[in-house]
Amino acid sequence: MEMRPLGKTGFEVSALGFGGAPVGFDALDQQAVAGILNTMLDRGVNLIDTAAAYKGSEEAIGEAVGATNTSWSPNAALASRASRATPGRPRR
Repeated sequence: MEMRPLGKTGFEVSALGFGGAPVGFDALDQQAVAGILNTMLDRGVNLIDTAAAYKGSEEAIGEAVGATNTSWSPNAALASRASRATPGRPRR
């Protein structure tokens, strides 16, 4: 897998990443999520992208990453983002 630097952090991420939207929108079961992540990580993809807007994707991916049967590595990056303002908090 081709690796690329992540900004100036010294950390390298795979040129291809896994977008977590299908995990939430397709309501995949936890076993399927773990299988997808294991396959992806075993093939050298170490960048996972998710968001709260993906209806349960963050939780399912987080549970799979924390499971002992996942190939998760300290050399992997998990990215999440927000796209909506929180009520009562100003935007920056």
